[in-house]
This record gives sequence, C-alpha cells and structure tokens, in this order.
Amino acid sequence: MRLHSCSTRPQPSRATVLLLCHTYETLNAHHTNSAYTLPSRTLSDKMAQISIVPFMPPQDGAGIAGPQGLPSRAAVVAAAELRIAQSGQAMVLPLPLAQLLVLAKHHGQSSRLVGSNGAKRHVAELESKVLELLLERKAAETRHVRELSLRDAELARLQQYIDDELTELHTRQAQVEESAPSVRLQLQEARSALCNISISDERYQQLKRVPAEQLLLADAVRTCVHEQLHELAGDNERLRLAAAGAREAASRAEDAVSRLQRENARLAAAVADKDAAVESTIAGLESRCVRLAAELEDAAVALEVCRAKAGMYDDLQAKAERLDAEVSRLSAVEAAAERLRVQLAAADAAVGDKDSTLSLLLADKAYLSKEVQVCGERIAELSSRLASQESKVGQLKAERQELYQKLATAAEATRNQDESRLERELARLQAKAASDLERIRKEAAETGEREARLLRDLRDAAVDEASRLRTELRQLRTQHEELLLSSRSAAAASGVSHSELLGELKLKGFELTRAQALCDERGTALAQANLQLEMLTEKVQLLTAEINQQERDATELVSELQQQLAAARGKLGEYHAAEGVLDQAVLGAAAAGDGAVAGLHEQLAALMPLSQSAAVAEHQSSSRPMQQQQQQLSGAMQWRIQHNIQLAARSAKLETEKQQLAREKADMQGKLSKAQAAVQKLHSQLQLVGQPHDFLLAQLSAAEAAASQAQEQLEAAQDALRQRDEQAREAAAERAALRRDLERILRERGTLDSMRRLMGSLVGSPAATSAATAAAEVAAVGGQGGAAQPAGAPLGR
Repeated sequence: MRLHSCSTRPQPSRATVLLLCHTYETLNAHHTNSAYTLPSRTLSDKMAQISIVPFMPPQDGAGIAGPQGLPSRAAVVAAAELRIAQSGQAMVLPLPLAQLLVLAKHHGQSSRLVGSNGAKRHVAELESKVLELLLERKAAETRHVRELSLRDAELARLQQYIDDELTELHTRQAQVEESAPSVRLQLQEARSALCNISISDERYQQLKRVPAEQLLLADAVRTCVHEQLHELAGDNERLRLAAAGAREAASRAEDAVSRLQRENARLAAAVADKDAAVESTIAGLESRCVRLAAELEDAAVALEVCRAKAGMYDDLQAKAERLDAEVSRLSAVEAAAERLRVQLAAADAAVGDKDSTLSLLLADKAYLSKEVQVCGERIAELSSRLASQESKVGQLKAERQELYQKLATAAEATRNQDESRLERELARLQAKAASDLERIRKEAAETGEREARLLRDLRDAAVDEASRLRTELRQLRTQHEELLLSSRSAAAASGVSHSELLGELKLKGFELTRAQALCDERGTALAQANLQLEMLTEKVQLLTAEINQQERDATELVSELQQQLAAARGKLGEYHAAEGVLDQAVLGAAAAGDGAVAGLHEQLAALMPLSQSAAVAEHQSSSRPMQQQQQQLSGAMQWRIQHNIQLAARSAKLETEKQQLAREKADMQGKLSKAQAAVQKLHSQLQLVGQPHDFLLAQLSAAEAAASQAQEQLEAAQDALRQRDEQAREAAAERAALRRDLERILRERGTLDSMRRLMGSLVGSPAATSAATAAAEVAAVGGQGGAAQPAGAPLGR
C-alpha cells in the first residue's frame, strides 16, 4: 500500500507504526495463501484413483462423424442420460462424452464381428468401466470447478476486505497527518531513508555480530530484509531443484515402465511361441507313435495272412496244374486283363492327382486359418498397447497430483514459518517498545519512509511470486493438455489400426470363401473320377467272372490228374511237416540271435523225415538236371530261412523301440509339465509389474532367471524331440521296407510251385517231367532275382 503525505505531519507513536506493520503483513500473508491455494486433498486423491480418458472434441457442431451403423447424437445422449439416471446421479453428458460412448459402442460392435462370447463379455465390462470412469471424472471436474469458483469468490471477498482496510488505513493516516504534521515529516524522512536500502553479505555478517539492543532501526530493517530475501531465495531454489528432480524422476519412471512393458510383452510372446511349439511337437510324437503301433499291427496281421495263405497252396497246386494246360487258351484273356490293368493304373494316377490337389487345398486352408489367428493376435496386442498407454497416462496424472500436493505442503510450511517468525518478531518489538520509544521519535521520519518502501518491496515480491506461481500453473496446464493430445492421438492411431485389421480380416475371409469354392470344385471332379473308377471296377468284375468260369471248366480235368497226385500228396504232407519244423526253428533262431543261424541247417537235416531222406538219396544218381533242381531248392530254402530270421529279429527290434519311445514320451510329458509350471510362475511374476519400483526390479531379475532356465529346458526338449523325429523317420523307413518285402513275398510264391513240381518229378510220373523242367527254369529265374536283391531285404512265408 501507498501512504499519502501532507505538508504538515504530526509525530506518530511507536505503537501506531507497529500496528500498521503487523496489519499489512497479516493481510499480505492472508491474501497470498488464499489466492493461490491448490486443489484440496480429497479432490487430489479422487483424481489420482481414476484413469485419464482421452478427451476427443467433436468434428462438427451437429454430431459425430463415425462408421456406418452408428447411432445419432441424440440417441447416444439419451442413452447416456438414462444410464446416469439409473445409477442415481442427476447429470447430463456433454457432447465429447457422448462421442466417447459412441466410440466405445463401435468398438463393441467390431469386437462382436471377430470375438467369441468371452470376448463380448470382456468388451461389455470394459464399456461399463469406461462409463463409470467418465462419470467419476465429470463429477470430479464439476467439484473442482465448484471449488475454484468458491476460491475465486473467497479471493474477491478478501481483495475487497483488503481494499476496505487500505481505504480505512488511508483515511486514518490522513486524519493523523492532518492532526500531527510532525509525524508526516518523520514519515517523509523515513520514506526517503528507506528508498536506498542496500546491504551485502559482509555488511549482514557485521550487523549480526552487533547485539540486537544496539542496532538502529535501519540496520534492523536491513538485517530483516536480507534474512527474508535469503530464505525466500533458498526456498525458491529448493522448489526449483525439487521440481526438476521430480520431472527427471517422472521421465525415468516412464522410460522404465515402457522398457518393462516391452520386456514383458517380449517374454510373453516368447513363452507363448515355445508353448505352442512344444505342444505341436508332443502332438506330432503322439500321432507318430499311434501310427507306428498301427503299422506294426498291420504288419503282424499281414504276416499271419501270409502264413494262412501258405496252407492254401494245396488247393492252388491243382489249379496251377490245370492252368498250365490252359495257358494257350487264356493268353487272350490275359491280354485283355493287362489292358484293364493299364486302364486301372491310369485311373489310379488320376485319383492320385486329385488327392495331391486336395492336399494342396487343405494346406491352403490351414494357412488361411493360421493367418486369421495371427490377425486375432495382432488385435489383442494392439488392445494391450492401448491399455498400457491409458495406464501410463493415469500414472502421469497421479504424479502430477503428487507434485501439486508437494507444492501445497511446501507453500503451507513456508506460510507457517513466516507467521511464526513474524509473531516472534512482533513479540520482540513489543518488548523493546518501551526502551526504543525515544529513539523512534527521533528517527520517525526515516523509519516511516523505510518501512513504506519495505512494504512496497514486499508487496512487489508477493506480486512477483504470484505471477511466477501463475506461470508454473499455466505450464502445468500446458503439459496436461499435451498429455491429453498425445493420448487422443494414440487412441486415434489404435482406432485406425483396428479398422485396418478388420479390413484385412474381411479380405482373408473372402480368400477363404474362394478357397472353399475351389475345394468344392475339386470334390466334384473327384466324385466324377470315383464314378469312372466304379465303371472300371464293374468291367473288372465281369472279366473276373469269365476267369472263374474258365476255372470251373478247368476243374473237369482234375479227374485225369488225381492218380498222378496220389503219391505226390504223401510227399507234400512230409514237406509241410518239414516246413512247420522250419518255422519253429526260424522263430527260435530269431529269438536266440544271429549266432543260432549256423547250426540251423544241421537241425533241419536231423529233423527231416526218413522217407524224404531216402527219396533224396535214391535220386542222387539221377540225371544232371535233377541235381541242379535240388541244389536250387536247397539254396531257396536257405535264402528263405535267413530272411525269415531277419524279419522276426526286425519285428522284435521295432517292438523294443516302440516301448522305448513310449518311455521317452512319458519323460517328455514330465518335462513339459515342469516347463508349464515355470511358465505359470513367470506369468504370476509378470502380474506384479504395478508394485513399487524396488520390488519390481527384484521380480524382474527373478523372472529373467526363470525365463532363461525355461529357455534352456525348451531347447533341451526340442533337441530330444528332434532325435525322436529322426528315430520315427527311421522306423517309418523300416516299415516301408517291410511292406515292400511282404508285397514281394506275394509275387514270389511261384517258388513253392516249382518245389511242388519237383516233388511230382520225384514220384517218377512221365506227365510231370515236363512240369518239373518248367519249375526248374522258374526256380532258376527266382534264384537269380533273389541273388540280385540286397542282403538285408527280408522275406517271409
């Protein structure tokens, strides 16, 4: 305030001067504290608890421009008012809030296009939470505006009170100056003396060494001004450093949070990929084990079938001998059958082509399904990124509220210190009033001027401090607006990415529909091929009926050959007995190992019936072609024995490998359960990201250690699975070799025919001599083919 002076001023009393100083200090402190009070603790706590929702202004004044199918602005506002009325709060939503509700509803509609029932429920919960948070935010803003209006009213009232007090003081000062001209002179002198208050640190130290009772009023004022300014400068520097440290801490915390979020997302993606790889590998192993078991069973069944077919060779012998006489007549039929086989092979090739095309279409379908799954994962990732950005904005809001609270606490502490210091100073001045009364009268003019200048300087300092605080408040509001703009831009980017993903998903759906149409076309072509195959099958059946008719005609020749077969049947019975003994010996040798093969021929020679041995000895003196036939027969039997032993040993080996694979599968399942437990532990530790910073760092280090351990376990499991895959491929190759050998067994059954013809030649029938010669030629051809085969090729009966 400014005190007016007149030409004549009376001498003021010391009590009047002290009263004026105390009144101005009190009003100035009250004005400062009431004019720039920060929001209350209740509002700060409430604003810290809720999340920040991006505020998106409307694009035009009429409504909201959005996707097709969105409701109008009036419908959205009416629905929002109804929702608020049901919740018990009488409030009308503004247009930006209605726009947010429309966007939330659009997000729900888009999620219903690609989501399941669980996703719909999740979206509905998110919409309800967003609406509740918007309502709380609007209520908090309303309360904040109400409190600001109350504070503005209080500030206006205090300003009016100060103006009234200043007017009253001015009136009293005028009255005092009119009644006491000497006081005006003293105040004028005091003002002129206070115009030049300059003090340095050295002067301040000198005055501090002087006792307080010996200080003049001007020196006391200089000391007080220096102390006040020094404390205020220190407070300002501390507040500036605290604000800078808080900003740096906030930036570091933001960087750490973003880094942790990226690390958590990377770890979650890696763990999910490893889980999927392990599950797919285990499923493949299980399917391979089941397939190998089925193939082993098929091989065993085929082996039994081959053994059963060996018992049917007696019936086939008669048919074979009849067919030898009818070869010339059936040559034309065989040529027709060959043509039909060629046609059937062509039909099989066409069916194979259709099957390959169908497999390609199925692969395309699996690829499209995988692409759809990848799109869904991208949508989930974008949703998580949006949620992380919202949580980040909420954290920044909480940090801003904490800074507000710290500033309010610092301002309140400073005000309390100033008031206590002023009260102590006032008590000290009142105690010294009696002793300094005469001195004050002498220096009244100088003291009045200095005090007026001091009051003006204090007022200017308070105004500067208020302007600085207003500037900081504007800066904080600017930062808040920038954060809001960044959150809006992030929301807009997420919306654009969401729409792009929806478009890609629709495109993939169209491609899938086209692939399904192509698959239907391929199915139609396959059905046509099946019809052609059925027609060819009917032709084959007709030809087979003709062959059967010819066989029935050939059975009429059986009566002519029954006399010749009477003696041969006895020999064949002995031969079958020898074959049974041979099978038992082969199985025993396969069980005993490869070392038992050497003594197997001696056992067969010992077990051979005497009649057969005598017959063989009787015919040793026969012609040279007969001896060659016997040598070929013994070589074929040895070859069959060796390959039967190899087949049995290989079957036992496959059974052992099957059991070993089952045990390894159980071990891998145990390792997988351990890895899943470790992954669950990692997920539980990753959920502690919102905890304090120190605990979060500790948990992060533990999670990294567990993740590295899980990575090592997964690598070991993958190596083991690769080894199992190699073993499974080897087993599949062996199974294919076994199947080829079994098929070759069926083709080489002519060897038994040659053996039967040889038995017929032993009887000495002239009619069977030519058949024995042909059988010897066939056996020679079969022996050459068997010698050309690899040594490891198995052969079974």
